[in-house]
Amino acid sequence: MQRGVFLSGLAILVMALVSCAPSTRPVGVPGEGALVVSRLYLDAQGPVRDDVPFLFGGREAVQASVALRSLSPSRLTLQVQCDGPARLRQAGRSSSGPGDQAVTPIPVPVWAAAGTSLQASLASRARDRLILDVAPQVSGCNLNVQSAVAPSYAISIEREALARPRLAAREAPGMPGEPWQAAHRTVEGDALAAAFHANRPLAMTAPLDAGSLRLLVDGTEALNARIEALTGRRVPEAVLASGDPTLPLDFSNAPQLDAIYLSYLILAADFSGALMARMLAWHAERGTVVRILASETLLSGPDRALFETLAARYPTVQLQPFRFAPRLGDGAEEQAARAHRSNHAKMFMTLARDPARSRAIIGGRNWQEAYLFAEPRDLSAFPALRQYFTGPGWSWLDFHPYEDIEVEFTAPDLIEGVAVQFAALWHRDNSTDRPFDWPPQVATAGSAQGQARHFLSVPWIDGRAQETLFIDLFDAARESIEIASPFVHLTPRIEAALERAVSRGVSVRLVTTMDRTGPDGWFIDYLHREFARDWADRIELHDFHEGNMILHAKIFVFDRRLALITSTNLNQRSFFHDLENGLAVLDRRFAARSAAMIDDYIARAQPVHEGQIRPGIVGLLMNSHWLRRVF
Repeated sequence: MQRGVFLSGLAILVMALVSCAPSTRPVGVPGEGALVVSRLYLDAQGPVRDDVPFLFGGREAVQASVALRSLSPSRLTLQVQCDGPARLRQAGRSSSGPGDQAVTPIPVPVWAAAGTSLQASLASRARDRLILDVAPQVSGCNLNVQSAVAPSYAISIEREALARPRLAAREAPGMPGEPWQAAHRTVEGDALAAAFHANRPLAMTAPLDAGSLRLLVDGTEALNARIEALTGRRVPEAVLASGDPTLPLDFSNAPQLDAIYLSYLILAADFSGALMARMLAWHAERGTVVRILASETLLSGPDRALFETLAARYPTVQLQPFRFAPRLGDGAEEQAARAHRSNHAKMFMTLARDPARSRAIIGGRNWQEAYLFAEPRDLSAFPALRQYFTGPGWSWLDFHPYEDIEVEFTAPDLIEGVAVQFAALWHRDNSTDRPFDWPPQVATAGSAQGQARHFLSVPWIDGRAQETLFIDLFDAARESIEIASPFVHLTPRIEAALERAVSRGVSVRLVTTMDRTGPDGWFIDYLHREFARDWADRIELHDFHEGNMILHAKIFVFDRRLALITSTNLNQRSFFHDLENGLAVLDRRFAARSAAMIDDYIARAQPVHEGQIRPGIVGLLMNSHWLRRVF
């Protein structure tokens, strides 16, 4: 215990120190409006094909910048010409590692006229030191790259909205609207249906036909679902069990894709990551736009090497490491959030030319072996990939398998709606994190079965509207609330909603894993015991810990009529800090299937009848209001 408390305290100290560091986000010149930043990864060899352009983002009327990142072991010399006003500027940095910090303001050069040759050099493995700003009227640029270790090469830099008009049309909202000022209103019908159909500040698709919904429980099946979405073929389970990242993949029936979307907290360079990178490369070589959103602080060296190299070799692979960077005027809690606020939204999605072949998978899984297999693959023959170990500890090489769940859906309209949401997040204003052109909501009447809504939460922008959604659902339940959540640390408003539900006779069942591994395990253990102390005698509480398997599924079922499969944990972090997403489904059959999964977890769990709070340093630290909100 002493070791755990010491390490946890050390982690808090590191968080505090990191929170004092200045922002790493490239910023535009004041007064020039919103800014969208794309990242162009450059190595010495250049792309696999010279006819596939790099696409920079942003809507046509928005200031756009390209942050240049070097993977080259030697200096790169750059020359760029644009068809409109542009400039190359240096960003003040103290080092070239992933923790680069701005230390000295550097004068910003004036804008150069169209056709002007701009020249600069990029130091070895420099990250975001050099920024290419382009004016709204720029449609493209030509970049020439030279190094001392390889022949020179050229990359065409093109505005995505012009170079990929079909994708731009599919990702654009149906009509302009300001989502953050949408009134919270309900519609006619019963309380649960009204909560589902309500128009709210949370980014939600309109209620749409859910179509065919498949729960992905088995990890191998979840992997095969993605393989099939990208290649058109499944891989035999025995072949996947071999753990060979070079296993044969058959693309003869692969769909033509406009875009592929990946969003994860953890995107690992292991067996699952290597397979994914190979499939993404095949499509990117054919011009498919690949958008990857991952939490920067959880990308290890091998992870960065795998996916940054993929982006350098295939320019339509767009890698966006998410790291929250508050503005100087934000309060102390927002400054501290830099150390822990993450992209926790989980999504894999393909946008196919034939809409019937589009696929979307969302839920709790990270893209890492431990969420797919009970034992690690033997990757000792592949030194560039992570080799996990099953011994005790909590390093990034320790293997702890997770019991998880996702939902796959194929309804074209629903997938198109999610694409619009994700594009708005992707093309967000770099200085405020405010998404652009959020899709308008259409509140509908009635309580039709078989409808679904995807939601995407940016709590520091939308006023924590996801919390209000959950409160409305808790308040609407009349018979039962069933929950599977790895973490249980309710916000005060959700706890009050739970109190109201129990008081009016609603049956509540909740399954979690009481004891956690990892550097934050002592804090989670304390919070779970605190919850058990307050609620174990009022609700049905269960502890899932089957062998070394840890519960990671997030399922919420209300009155066995409405189900949520989501990335959201029932904790303050998910509602106050992290990007989250989920699918709300108003359908009795799907709700029953989701509740059956909770039944299965409970059958494999142990009942919890009381919780005992352990005194000590953790309890003292938990007296801190802002620290409690981190978990």
